[in-house]
Amino acid sequence: CEPMRVNFSFGLDAESAARAATLVDFSSTGETPGLMTAMALEKMTKLDEAALLNPAVANSQHWRAALIPGANGHCSAIDLATIYQGLIATGKTYLDQDILAQAAAIQASGKDAVLRVESAYAMGFQLPTEDLTPGSAVSSGCYGHKGIYGATGFVDPEQKLAVGYVMNRCGDVQGDERAKALLASIYSCV
Repeated sequence: CEPMRVNFSFGLDAESAARAATLVDFSSTGETPGLMTAMALEKMTKLDEAALLNPAVANSQHWRAALIPGANGHCSAIDLATIYQGLIATGKTYLDQDILAQAAAIQASGKDAVLRVESAYAMGFQLPTEDLTPGSAVSSGCYGHKGIYGATGFVDPEQKLAVGYVMNRCGDVQGDERAKALLASIYSCV
């Protein structure tokens, strides 16, 4: 992250955890947001336990301190967009374009066993499908990753566009209307 001057980490130290936003349950209404109760990890019977997807788990001290590269990256929206901007072949890029082309090439597609929707994956990136896209399904060159509750980060090399969207009021785990509206607005401008 140093060459890009971004603040991104898997897991948080105590100082960073104190500055991190508290995730708020998507089903909350009114002025006082609710938080679902976290289930102790040792009581979970399977890895896709629904309780693992609730904001209280992600807000816990243990989750924030853990190093889980596939699930607990922490950063601001501008830092996320800056990371993806570094992948576009204009200006200063941080990966060799041949390596990046290999990393963004489709590796698997079909119905995702956990998410239960059509999806496509490259090496660490999600690729656009009608059901699950980190960017625009009409721009086949997008790659990035949707986060839980509506967060997303991606690059669209065709449009020379990088986007980072994060929030603390969680959207529905199956699809956040705010993120969809934001992306529709962005693509109507380019």
